[in-house]
Amino acid sequence: MSVSIRLARIVAAATSVSLSAPHLAAAAPTQPGASAEVAAADPVEVCLSAHEQGQVARQSANLLDGRELLRACAADHCPNLVRKDCLGWLADLQGTIPSVSFFGVLDGAPVKLETVWLDGEEVSAETLAGQLEIDPGAHAFTAQIQIDGEASQAETTIVVSPSVRRQVVRFEFHNADPVTDAPAPILPGPPEDEVHIDTGKPLRVAGYVTLGLGVSAGIGWIVAGSLGLRDRRRADSECAPFCDGPRVTRVQRELLAADALAGATAVFSVVAAVLLSVGYKRRRARPSASASIVPGGATLGLHWRI
Repeated sequence: MSVSIRLARIVAAATSVSLSAPHLAAAAPTQPGASAEVAAADPVEVCLSAHEQGQVARQSANLLDGRELLRACAADHCPNLVRKDCLGWLADLQGTIPSVSFFGVLDGAPVKLETVWLDGEEVSAETLAGQLEIDPGAHAFTAQIQIDGEASQAETTIVVSPSVRRQVVRFEFHNADPVTDAPAPILPGPPEDEVHIDTGKPLRVAGYVTLGLGVSAGIGWIVAGSLGLRDRRRADSECAPFCDGPRVTRVQRELLAADALAGATAVFSVVAAVLLSVGYKRRRARPSASASIVPGGATLGLHWRI
């Protein structure tokens, strides 16, 4: 709709002006005499009306209508104070106008949209490849494509946020009889008698733990025995056979501890050897492999026994 027609409506009625977005395909028909009516109207009155209605449209989130009105009152023939207000508001409003772009998908693949309707009005074909400026708020979108020669439509409703450009409106299309993939074949598992459970692992773990205890006891045996023998040699050379009781008791305790640790080392070593031997025997199993191929497919299943 031309600006002259919109301004003619402002002059004709001092109420809110209903404007159609210039990017919509359904444009309003030309009204005879509209230009003459605008020409006959007082230019100052037109500017003042556009100044007033532009504020109303801007505050009510009718941004596209507000932009047209503010452009009208920012014209060179309008009073300077009016032009100053309208130019400032127009600059602020321009940055808040959002836009959307359209994207169609057919069974997961991008598809070209033939026709799109915004709130029931058809969007021009030129706009489909770019972006469409609209007022913020909730809007209903409908898109149409051809699938096997038949028209198919998809609908969606989104809330358009102000100041955000190129918000994507996505349309999902599906074939009437989608081809479903055949379920994956279930490969047979290994026979029950081929399943091998390693029962020797706990025994091997216990064997290594016991072996560690044996090594620790052996180190203690060597340390305690070395201290006991050293102290006994010193006692023999310094005070034997008249050494005091505490000194003799200390030497006896060191030698006794060495004997106990020697026995523990032997026991731990034997137990560890038994556990490890049995554990590794139970681990033995000859490796075998079996393969199964599903007829009509390229799936190969391998089953290993370790």
